[in-house]
Amino acid sequence: MASAILDRIRLPRMSGNISETSLVSTKGSGKTVILDCLNIKCKDRANKEDSKFRYMIYDANQTVVSDTSLIEHGTFPEPTPSGNIYEAVADLKFYERLGIKWRRVPFFELPGEDVRRMIGIVKQAEEQDAFKGEQILSSDELKALYEKILSASSFIIPVSVPRTLAQTNNSIPGLEHEPKGVSTDPDVNAHAIIQNIFEFKMENDLLLPNAIIILLTKYDVCKEWLEVSRKLPLVEKDGTPVRKNVLDFMRIYLSQTNSALQFFDIKKLIVIPVWVWADPNNPKKILIDSKTQRPFYNHRGYDMLIDTLRDIG
Repeated sequence: MASAILDRIRLPRMSGNISETSLVSTKGSGKTVILDCLNIKCKDRANKEDSKFRYMIYDANQTVVSDTSLIEHGTFPEPTPSGNIYEAVADLKFYERLGIKWRRVPFFELPGEDVRRMIGIVKQAEEQDAFKGEQILSSDELKALYEKILSASSFIIPVSVPRTLAQTNNSIPGLEHEPKGVSTDPDVNAHAIIQNIFEFKMENDLLLPNAIIILLTKYDVCKEWLEVSRKLPLVEKDGTPVRKNVLDFMRIYLSQTNSALQFFDIKKLIVIPVWVWADPNNPKKILIDSKTQRPFYNHRGYDMLIDTLRDIG
């Protein structure tokens, strides 16, 4: 039953306000790697000497923990199998001048196919063909997830940069295998997610989201093309987003999503490019820093994500 799926993690009581952030997107956006890199950044930040940050992850299936280990050993984890739900709850504790600030971040990492079913992007005929012979979540389970996910006070929506660019440009190196079409168009899917978030909030008389975080994933694949051919670098050398350029990227390549965000007048919209450097000789492998034994990834982007989670509660 859905209730059993959603309530398997036994969590300690936490005083003060609990801020919940849901991560939701469709297939190929990099959800799994985002959770793993966030896990790496949180534990490394907590382990620094004199750190004023504490972190604990409660992982129902030990999947995030296992996948994090894979990434730290240089291998990308497999995509989430359709019909599976990987639950994890991150407790973030910040020691500040005025006291301790807690943030609880429940993540429901489920496959893009099931998210697409949940928000109604896939037509029935397409769905029957695409999921033939696969174990799919029941309607009751999807409904329970739908309500749980959309009840959060803030949202993380990953969007694949190469998949976005592939919809309109076939000449960019490395994009020849990216799918094209309405059902895989990140702009269509992100727009549908945002529409569903606000419809759910308004229909149930809930407070509107206090923040939406757009993570532009897999930026490394198109970094050179955007910087050289389009003169549109999305980050500084240290990984800090170039705010004007990321907003221009949203306006040009994610125009429907951007117009929806403007219409709903989001209080706090954060756009952060993130990536993990893949081995150019083997795209399934990750480049590892021999000194730190950590993958090469956008540290600054994940620091910004943690700081945003701290500040939006």
